[in-house]
Amino acid sequence: MKRSRLWALGVALVAAWLLSVCWKMSFSQGRPEAGKVEADPGVQLHLSTSSTQLRCGEVIPLELTFTSTTPNRYQINMAQYDRSGRMNYEQFLLDPKEGTSDPLQLYFNSAWGFIGGGLTGFKFLSTSPTTIQLDLNEWVRFDQPGTYRLGVISRRVNDTRASDNGYGGSAELTSNIIVLRITSPDPAWQHAQLIEIREKLERGGGSGGDVRNDLKQAALKALRYLGSEEAARELAQRLRGEDNHADWECMFGLIGSPHRDAGLEEMNKLLEDPLFPISDLFLTTMSILPLRSGEDAESLRKQRDDNLKELRRRLINALSGKRGKALAATLDTAMSGADPKMSPELRSELVSQLIETFSALPGDKQAAWLQYRWQEVKDPKWLPLLRATALHYEDFAQPREMHAYQSLQVTAAALRDWYELDPEGARDSVIAEITRPKPRYNANTLGLLPDKSLPEAEQAIAGHFVAADSLEIEGNLASLLFRYADAAVLPEVLGKVESLVGKWACEPQDKALAYVLKADPETARPLIERAIAARGPDSNACRHMIFTDIGALQNGPVLEELAGRSLSDPDPEVANNAVNYLGKYGSADAEQPLWNRYEARSREWSGRAAELRFVPAGENPHVWDANLGQSLARALASGTAWLSDESKLRRIQALGVGANIQQETEQALQAWLKRPFNITYDATSPPSFTLAQYNQLSLDSLKKKLAQFPKGTKFVLPPADPNPSPEEEKVREEIFRFAEKNGITVMCAPGS
Repeated sequence: MKRSRLWALGVALVAAWLLSVCWKMSFSQGRPEAGKVEADPGVQLHLSTSSTQLRCGEVIPLELTFTSTTPNRYQINMAQYDRSGRMNYEQFLLDPKEGTSDPLQLYFNSAWGFIGGGLTGFKFLSTSPTTIQLDLNEWVRFDQPGTYRLGVISRRVNDTRASDNGYGGSAELTSNIIVLRITSPDPAWQHAQLIEIREKLERGGGSGGDVRNDLKQAALKALRYLGSEEAARELAQRLRGEDNHADWECMFGLIGSPHRDAGLEEMNKLLEDPLFPISDLFLTTMSILPLRSGEDAESLRKQRDDNLKELRRRLINALSGKRGKALAATLDTAMSGADPKMSPELRSELVSQLIETFSALPGDKQAAWLQYRWQEVKDPKWLPLLRATALHYEDFAQPREMHAYQSLQVTAAALRDWYELDPEGARDSVIAEITRPKPRYNANTLGLLPDKSLPEAEQAIAGHFVAADSLEIEGNLASLLFRYADAAVLPEVLGKVESLVGKWACEPQDKALAYVLKADPETARPLIERAIAARGPDSNACRHMIFTDIGALQNGPVLEELAGRSLSDPDPEVANNAVNYLGKYGSADAEQPLWNRYEARSREWSGRAAELRFVPAGENPHVWDANLGQSLARALASGTAWLSDESKLRRIQALGVGANIQQETEQALQAWLKRPFNITYDATSPPSFTLAQYNQLSLDSLKKKLAQFPKGTKFVLPPADPNPSPEEEKVREEIFRFAEKNGITVMCAPGS
């Protein structure tokens, strides 16, 4: 028996030694040599550190190197981030899986949805390795020490020959296996790491400083993954709503921490701290931290929502204890997520507080309230602040610099809101701004007066326009010329326009040409022709957007005629813009020229669809030729001034060259074939509608489109909201009145 046991022990030792040798041979950390390819395409995984022994909580940097021996076939997506919070191109396989966890599982399982995507690029693989750097900690947290085998399945490479789609078909790649030896976290090491991280972050002003450089990004990553109780509290203290990048790292660090309870305890203290600003991301993080793994997603979502509602209630109560900038930031958060059923008395009180603390908010927050959220807080109590803000004048040398841009956004919004509350009181200030030698805003802001023209101001606008030598100011003045001046000042400004057309920046050129087109179309004709014809190194490239940019302001036969002539322009970008203009702004007479160009294009590219295929990693010399075909098909299928029925859509499809045209036209055809025709209403401001293949219709364009259908066609409006807003009720009533007046049958869907 004793001899048998010794023999078994010997076998076990030999097996362990052999396994160790195999691991050392198979799981080499060395980088693959250029030109050395084990598979085609292939991916190699290795650590970016010299040691395979790492502590729990230590950053684990990985490198994936991709290669291929087949040139210009396999393209790789080089994305390094996703707006959802995590990329899903790689799947990490661990053996054993026990002792590890997904640090962000609760975040993803408790959310109702995400907006994905982000900036990326593509390149073809070759024998020279293409490297992607990742931190394993994003996907895996090691909760127990041990030896782990790691492999990766990557889906970021596509085979361009596997599909007609330019992106190709996914080429799933499996990496080699590496070994990680994870040791228990050392409290002394964790504390020393935290001190070092703090020093790096404080070196540039703490959590409110610039954390976008490489050194600070690395420090934030290290803090996020450290995993100690101290680190969790530090993450909570740095989630201040003052730097978006830092805030997201802190949120993910808290959610992925093994000491979530400590982080939550710290956040509960900070919620009441008089000098700590509470952001929306802070509350979101607090709503997730109490959740527990193992529950289904629906239950987690409900708990998260309930937690957030309770936190918002607590936040309202905590406002009385906040001070200074912390009060302003916390109030902004409290009001941004306020209960719609909040009592009028409490809402009025909060609006008063918002007004009192408004100057302590950063510029982007101020602009958001006055521009996009004004209707939520609109109140005469704002008038003194709006007046003072609107009249505050600064002459910025660089209006597009961030501080200047935000300041101009705030003052412009203040002027608009002031005029809305007190048009008589604000009118003189609006006119004073219009007649400045250097007006701060263009007609998007200053065009709010009801006057069709301003005879008392147009001479000043024209004189300042001629004298201006700044592109920003010229653009503002040109837009004001178009908005308020008539033909009386045309002789004064015409010389400047004639001297600069084709060389100008697009903003002043397009606005000035729109003014001339409004004042005297025949005088505008040769000027627009020159702008379209401007080519070469000394000219601008405004011809590529000229028709839609001018047409959005001023339409008419001259512009439509020039667009029709440009359908065959040798520059396909110009032709593409002419097509888009005719589809959106052209009259019914524009339909036949579009058909003629589409048929000619079909003959030109018949049998050459492969040349039009867009491959992200390729050179794509015919990208604008492909776009022209799509634009022609789209304009014919959904043009504003004519109706494209089934026969026309099938004709578009039959003439279409390229998979994208076929797919888009098939979608339009399927939308047309649905009966009855549904009118989809999107309660945006202004409202937007969909009817058959026609999308993003304004109320006015919806009426015009309804009138184009054959008599007797039936349309259905969806059921009204159980508690419709006054705006929605008004829109629906207007549709029914229009239909009745014009003999159109619009029915209510059941349940309305």
